[in-house]
Amino acid sequence: DSSHACSCLPNEIKRYTRKISGPLLDRIDIHVAVPAVKYQDMQGKAAGKDSATMREEAQRAREIQLARFKAGGTTGITCNAAMGAREIQKYCPLSAGAQNLLKMAMSDFNLSARAYARIVKVARPVADHGKLRRVSLNALSAPTTLPMRQFSRRQRRFVRPVGSRYWRRCE
Repeated sequence: DSSHACSCLPNEIKRYTRKISGPLLDRIDIHVAVPAVKYQDMQGKAAGKDSATMREEAQRAREIQLARFKAGGTTGITCNAAMGAREIQKYCPLSAGAQNLLKMAMSDFNLSARAYARIVKVARPVADHGKLRRVSLNALSAPTTLPMRQFSRRQRRFVRPVGSRYWRRCE
């Protein structure tokens, strides 16, 4: 929470993060920080979408996924999360900018093959929402710039997520 500073010492943070298994963290698709809600925000009118609208958008995304797999002749897969390496290669082509971003993120943050697959799988529905055949730089940047801290299993420490400095270099 940005309104409350962490009072932990660096060694305490390091000791805590060592308890978390890198392969376990690799299996978590999205890490999202949820900030505390201020009283004033709760009293105002909700600015977001209602549940029915969000449900419709999610259903539309599922239909796009199913149609893609059916048109491609892939059976047994009903959602992006179930894609393997072959399906990712087939159904998630990356634009040139997206390839550059992912290449830099992989090398700078020592991301694993599982992390690569996870990022591309999360970016695919973002591209679908924009009605894009290829996963664009915008779609790929969504899972790499969420308000999260990505755990690098090789470095055994928390690292900053991919940010705007990569964005400009990849366009």
